[in-house]
Amino acid sequence: MLSLVGIIVGLALLIFLAFRGKSLLWAAPVCALLVAFTGGLDMFTAYTQNYMEGMVGFVKEWFPAFMLGAIFGQIMQDSGGAVSLTKAVVKLVGRDKAIFASVLCGGVLAYGGISGFVIIFSMYPIVLGLFKEADITRRLIPATIMTGAFTFAMSAMPGTPTIQNLIPTEYFGTTATAAPVIGIVCTIIMFVGPVLWLSWRAKKFRAAGEGYDEPDEMPEEVPDDKLPPAWCCFIPFVVIVILLNVFKMNIVVCLLAGILLSLVFLFLMGKVRGSVYLTNVGETCNKGCQSAVSAIMNTAAAVGFGSVVKITPGFAFLSELVLGIGGSPLIAESIAINVLAGATGAPPPAVSRSPWTLWRITLFRCPRPPAFLWRCSTGLAPSPAAD
Repeated sequence: MLSLVGIIVGLALLIFLAFRGKSLLWAAPVCALLVAFTGGLDMFTAYTQNYMEGMVGFVKEWFPAFMLGAIFGQIMQDSGGAVSLTKAVVKLVGRDKAIFASVLCGGVLAYGGISGFVIIFSMYPIVLGLFKEADITRRLIPATIMTGAFTFAMSAMPGTPTIQNLIPTEYFGTTATAAPVIGIVCTIIMFVGPVLWLSWRAKKFRAAGEGYDEPDEMPEEVPDDKLPPAWCCFIPFVVIVILLNVFKMNIVVCLLAGILLSLVFLFLMGKVRGSVYLTNVGETCNKGCQSAVSAIMNTAAAVGFGSVVKITPGFAFLSELVLGIGGSPLIAESIAINVLAGATGAPPPAVSRSPWTLWRITLFRCPRPPAFLWRCSTGLAPSPAAD
């Protein structure tokens, strides 16, 4: 029981320190040592072996994907490609549908492989303008952008090139398009539900006399004549998705192809229009790599925390507890993965280190194919390092 309490306290402390702006590079090991102490483990061994093996193993396996994804996103940000594509989607949907257009734009960018942080910075000036025209309070902007960038396009949409969608494929033997019908249904629910709720909240705020108010500092919006054509940014997105899902290529190859294609299109269109969309490719790559290091090291630190948690008696007790869940095996698995994700503190390690528990729950009780189990395993994402 003490070990289980230690896991809960360690996780709560980790989340608290992360929200206080503390680096996970030291916060995660400290919380892991607390978990190890309450679990009766050798603290030195827990840190130097279990923690570091989990952390280093994650970096070794996923750093190329993180790095290339960050560089691709930085190219889209520095060139104005993400802004150009966002404006094209808004023009297609209509500026009068501010919330719907904003969520859709975030989903399109996320599905194309753009980092959530790049999406936020690229979309904010445009969403601000949309909300101003629609007289919607700025308080709904974070939820609107994050609905598109961090929900359905991250794990529900079949074929999305995000790590949340790719990591479980190794353990379930599936592909990025596993269980497409379930994925599409979940995508519709995760898209329509928040859009309706945000629209309802906007009306309630407006009825209460709270509409749009100007921020203290207005972000500068890039003029259309300085942006690259939307199609030369959209085609690399399509190529990444096709190479990943049709030709079944490794995500590293897919992202590399997207990067090269983006650079070629931006260079050629720059020559045609007499513009320079990327003033310094080397500096763009540098910023992308710096973002990748920060992202993967913070995520890996949380993975290390999860690696210590999973060897404690408390986690073993928790695993046996979720094994006893009755009823539908699919519901049992969904609950199990959420509980174990919360216990380990990070979605990637929770999903990647819980397959044996999930198989024990489902293999002998559920005649469903692995694709069903994989789609049911996406859920809670409590990690302060997620994306």
